[in-house]
Amino acid sequence: MFESEPAFARRARRLCLLVIGTCLGASAWAQSEPPVVGCEAGGPLVAGNANTTYTTSCSRTPDTFTDNQLPDKRVDTYRTRLTGLLLGNATLFYDQEFALPFNDTAVQDGVTAAMAVLTSANSGNPLSFQTPALTGSQSSLLDSQSIATVVGPPLESLEVGIGETTGPEIVRIGNLGMCDAPLVTGTFAFPYVNGFNTVSNYPFGCVAGASGTYYDAAVIAGTINFNANLNYQYHFTRDVQLTETWELFETWTLVGVADPGEAGVPEPGALSMLLLGALGLFAHRRSRRLRRPA
Repeated sequence: MFESEPAFARRARRLCLLVIGTCLGASAWAQSEPPVVGCEAGGPLVAGNANTTYTTSCSRTPDTFTDNQLPDKRVDTYRTRLTGLLLGNATLFYDQEFALPFNDTAVQDGVTAAMAVLTSANSGNPLSFQTPALTGSQSSLLDSQSIATVVGPPLESLEVGIGETTGPEIVRIGNLGMCDAPLVTGTFAFPYVNGFNTVSNYPFGCVAGASGTYYDAAVIAGTINFNANLNYQYHFTRDVQLTETWELFETWTLVGVADPGEAGVPEPGALSMLLLGALGLFAHRRSRRLRRPA
């Protein structure tokens, strides 16, 4: 429940003076990296008069984000298969893959190695080589992920909320932990130091878990408790970029061509011997014909 604004305002100012050490201490903490639960505060019942007590607590509500969508980013990777064969022979005498594009030095060295392998497969006889031909190409999406990067320090929102409890009742004080529920707007606002917002909100639905340290204080019958809660919230700006990783897989084929003039051509000495033998045989047959009687 909330009192009317004038009376509530007087009590709230008095309460904040009582807990100003806690509030300022929390503000100094806020200049550093915020922990899971954004506060360290809380205090026992403090008697204001015979019928009024004051307590303090703190909480944190979930961070908010403003995202700047950056242009998509593409990362290309390469895989190259290099094969080598002899013209007219389907056997792959050379078959090697490289995690590199075709024009990389290592792949070009592979072309040289393939020439040597094909020459050896041709019994060492000379070969001529065609320029490697692209015989297959395929692009595949390997990965896609959206990456958010925080830009600069967060904007901090500190709000002081005043809650009123009439006994007999239990009031939860200390570190209330993370409050997942929205803040409830109250009816009272008052100015505060260190840039605190002037809207008086009080959180609910808080779950302390392992990150908050709170305890319950009894408000006895016939008394009223006012609890000042300091709530933290952080607003982050992020750059968000979709990064896609693609693989370009290409197959290149090197063909070795044997010179048809190299096979079956006699050495120059052997050719001379054949010609001389042919001439001798012709002369011998002619001589026999001339000596034959009429």
